[in-house]
Amino acid sequence: VVGYEYDVKPLRMISPGSIRQAEIVGLTQNPQVMIRNIGLKSAQGFHVTLDIFAPDNNLVYRADAVEVNNLASGAVDILSYPQFAATTNGMFKFRVITNLGSDLNRLNDTLIETRQFYWKYDVRADSIVVPLNAITRLPEVPQGGSYRPVGLFDNNGASFVANVPITFEAWKLPITGGAQPEFSATDNMPEINIEDGMR
Repeated sequence: VVGYEYDVKPLRMISPGSIRQAEIVGLTQNPQVMIRNIGLKSAQGFHVTLDIFAPDNNLVYRADAVEVNNLASGAVDILSYPQFAATTNGMFKFRVITNLGSDLNRLNDTLIETRQFYWKYDVRADSIVVPLNAITRLPEVPQGGSYRPVGLFDNNGASFVANVPITFEAWKLPITGGAQPEFSATDNMPEINIEDGMR
């Protein structure tokens, strides 16, 4: 068998597990990491560090766990860490480092994974759909004609939403102090599931 006598590595994050409905800002997470001994000899008593970086790349969490079991060659184990809760939405980076002092292969000691965290409720106004001019193929509202406002919305949150009030306003530019919209209308978006869009 070809390999290093001592060589442990992090395999993957078990928790959080990339489940949109579970990775919600403010919701408590219980981080877990799977590690494996790919060396030829058993290993025990080494530390495994978990760092979590916020979307702005600032370190917001650091914890350490110790592999107390005698991890045989080829065996895997799952380590648990203190709880963590994201305080904002966005992409978080999880970095796991195995710290076996006798490890002979340091190239596989670091694992980096990302997890997207969402607000529980977050509906985004994506765009206003405007008809295209037949000649220029550019968005253009017909001069003196009628136009039915159409908006595109996305559910960027982690939960189903329904009966969301949507307001559309059309303003004449430039907008000056005390000006009022030329047109204003409110409607209800009946329902929109996660990862769905609606017009």
